[in-house]
Amino acid sequence: MASNLAPDGMTGTVKVTYGGKEATINVLVKKTEVIVESLTATPVDVTVAPGKSVPISIVANMSDGSTKNVTTDSTTKYVSSDSKIVVSGGSIVASNLAPDGLTGTVKVTYGGKEATINVLVKKTEVIVESLTATPVDVTVAPGKSVPISIVANMSDGSTKNVTTDSTTKYVSSDSKIVVSGGSIVASNLAPDGLTGTVKVTYGGKEATINVLVKKTGVTVESLTATPVDVTVAPGKSVPISIVANMSDGSTKNVTTDSTTKYVSSDSKIVVSGGSIVASNLAPDGLTGTVKVTYGGKEVTINVLVKK
Repeated sequence: MASNLAPDGMTGTVKVTYGGKEATINVLVKKTEVIVESLTATPVDVTVAPGKSVPISIVANMSDGSTKNVTTDSTTKYVSSDSKIVVSGGSIVASNLAPDGLTGTVKVTYGGKEATINVLVKKTEVIVESLTATPVDVTVAPGKSVPISIVANMSDGSTKNVTTDSTTKYVSSDSKIVVSGGSIVASNLAPDGLTGTVKVTYGGKEATINVLVKKTGVTVESLTATPVDVTVAPGKSVPISIVANMSDGSTKNVTTDSTTKYVSSDSKIVVSGGSIVASNLAPDGLTGTVKVTYGGKEVTINVLVKK
């Protein structure tokens, strides 16, 4: 055995004696070159979808027992049996044009050694990974509805609105809470404070919407004045109508309601008994406005006095 410290090129002899006889062995110490003994490709069988890539690893097994990753080494060569299968950046890449079922090989060479990777191009099924419900907490008044959105998050990174898809299923924990036309609907009979859940399933995945039925106060959304432009002669009157449009979709005539307020821009134009009244002293051509307020909303009536 030569010492680790023996220099390259050192020569020597070893004399061997036995039974009074002798032999001589001539020794030359010479460093041996570390060479590539084999290549290991991982994985050796690759399945890749059209337009997609699969990372690979090429490891050189050296004669001194060491290993070296040569996947992206400049001297590592890749030769594909089909132009629709290439190697780029350490990955097997299938062209978008690669047909489903295409097979091929990629031969890898480095340091005089070779490895082969078998490639199968196979379209992968796009599946549903999860569902997103918006909103996830719904408050709805009895007899009313709240629109919802159900989005399927797909395995290829895309999304799909499946709110009204025929295969989307909704299961409510209470018959007074249903889903119709992409909205959570509370029955007119649903009691105030009723809680429930709606479970949504699509593509084998599930999402849950929490529902609270809560009576909401009916408020005034707007006022409608009829007519909005009034022409009235001095000393005469023109009847008007003030209608409150309510948040529950109903309407209410509030023309003579005690809480309806009328404010005129001119003292010669007043409102009395549900009518615009022009004073006998109102000059011909006088213009003014009457602002009407009810339930926090306002509407304006334009007035022209004309003989």
